[in-house]
Amino acid sequence: MTTFFAEELTAPEFAEFVTAETIGVLPVAAIEPHGPHLPLSTDCDIARGHLMQIEEHVDHNVDVLVLPMQTTGHSLEHAGQPGLFTHSAETLLSVWFDIVAPFAAAGGRKLVVISSHDGNAEVVGLLTRRLRVSFEMIAVGASWLRFGQPDGVFAETELAYGLHGGDIETSLMLHYWPEAVRRDQLASFRSEAEQWDSESSHMTVHGQFRPGWLTADLNVSGALGDAAAASADKGALSAERALRGLAELIVDLDRFDIRRLAQTRMETDG
Repeated sequence: MTTFFAEELTAPEFAEFVTAETIGVLPVAAIEPHGPHLPLSTDCDIARGHLMQIEEHVDHNVDVLVLPMQTTGHSLEHAGQPGLFTHSAETLLSVWFDIVAPFAAAGGRKLVVISSHDGNAEVVGLLTRRLRVSFEMIAVGASWLRFGQPDGVFAETELAYGLHGGDIETSLMLHYWPEAVRRDQLASFRSEAEQWDSESSHMTVHGQFRPGWLTADLNVSGALGDAAAASADKGALSAERALRGLAELIVDLDRFDIRRLAQTRMETDG
């Protein structure tokens, strides 16, 4: 039992490795502005850092196949800022479906779609439902950051509002790729979401009733959160939490009996 990256296998090895019990992992990311201190590739870099350690954390009794990482995501919230690379939701849904198709054709029935960019969430949700209908597959949408953070490491305000290029993401970059962080540009990039939320009864920027905001509405720098508080030690703790969360989710999926799914394809005689 082991973990492989799909692109490193030969065609016969791929065909032999994938079964109905293999857990596929599709990493999706983004290339987009992260303020003056982090590169456009931040979401991809964090995902690569996590993926390099995945085999050390997953249950060795489970076969895991990491599909090719999708670097460009849905980043419409950064419209108007330099360095934005984005696809439409329709394009991503089609492309990501195509990336999963060879895994399904080889017999794969269980998949985690893991995102390092929160703006991908709606597209991931549509994808998992389409995979269920088209391939009779159980596909689970997940996000590295949504596994939570270790207790007492990041300020409560940061956990609520520092969601883009703040303490958490900058700490992860200092942990994995310190040479990529422009340390002379580290600062606190306060989010206007905190003020917006204080003035509303139901409408909250990151809550259940959220408006369609742009990052520039919340901070013109394109970053949200206290990057000046970041450290590599915090990043290591955050990474451990994310990797442990994914490992636990993979165990959940491994234990799921695929026969519990309702049959969706029409049976015909003759």
